[in-house]
Amino acid sequence: MESALAVSRLPPHDPGTPVLSVVDMHTGGEPLRIVLAGCPEVSGPTLLAKRRYMRQHLDHVRRRLMFEPRGHRDMYGAVLVPSELQDAHLGVLFLHNEGYSSMCGHAVLALGRFALDFGLVPAPAAGTREARVNIHCPCGLVTAFVACEDGRSHGPVRFHSVPAFVLATGNGRDLSSPGQSCNRDATNNINGVSRLELSQLTHPACPCN
Repeated sequence: MESALAVSRLPPHDPGTPVLSVVDMHTGGEPLRIVLAGCPEVSGPTLLAKRRYMRQHLDHVRRRLMFEPRGHRDMYGAVLVPSELQDAHLGVLFLHNEGYSSMCGHAVLALGRFALDFGLVPAPAAGTREARVNIHCPCGLVTAFVACEDGRSHGPVRFHSVPAFVLATGNGRDLSSPGQSCNRDATNNINGVSRLELSQLTHPACPCN
């Protein structure tokens, strides 16, 4: 039995399909599946062009990684690609069960530790307590700061994302109740966010509504 278990071989599979090698990580329980090898080349001169190429030509890879039986509805993935940005240590395409996203906080935290421990960034100098990892995401350049000890990740990770900005303020919007409207502010922090004051609403804010 021991000799049989020691044999390194793949289970039965279609030889015409790529064998994907991945590392599964999690951030406080939020999963991240990082593709190490086996993904066909993702073509394109820029990161956004690479994302378009993967969506159009390699979406079967996303489905294989994210869907059951290998994944589940909450699975999240990362395909590492070269970046055109000089300051980036790596580029990444984010995958999930519905498609592709521009940014993911829990994935950046995991990728920071992964990049340091797998040697994707220069080894920090002796005595360094926090390593900097520049990750080119579809939203832009995001910097992870990874606590480290003796050149390996050790402890918490934090990150600086792309700047948020205000798109518009005081936009009027009609609500479903007759004669009721509100003013709202629209901001962009990678994903669009609308903000309004609860005092404008005639209905109380409670779990029932």
